[in-house]
Amino acid sequence: ACNPWNKGAYCLVNGMQIRIVDAETSDTFYGYECGKTGTIRISPDNTRFAICCNDGRFLIPLIIYTDEGFFTPLSLLNMGLQTTSVFH
Repeated sequence: ACNPWNKGAYCLVNGMQIRIVDAETSDTFYGYECGKTGTIRISPDNTRFAICCNDGRFLIPLIIYTDEGFFTPLSLLNMGLQTTSVFH
């Protein structure tokens, strides 16, 4: 789904439709436990975030697309993404 030809996998966060163009998966993310599906964990340096998946692993977005253009995870965090935000 994270394929550049269609500008990524669709999801919804904070009422905004975004697409994850590139991501990696991991069993760990800075020692955080993976919570409820869609829960966000933010790195201690506030430059990256991970999304908890239903298999207990983390999806770590690398490139994000919105109607405004392509963004890094840091850009999305600067736009107001918080640990209370939930991906759908």
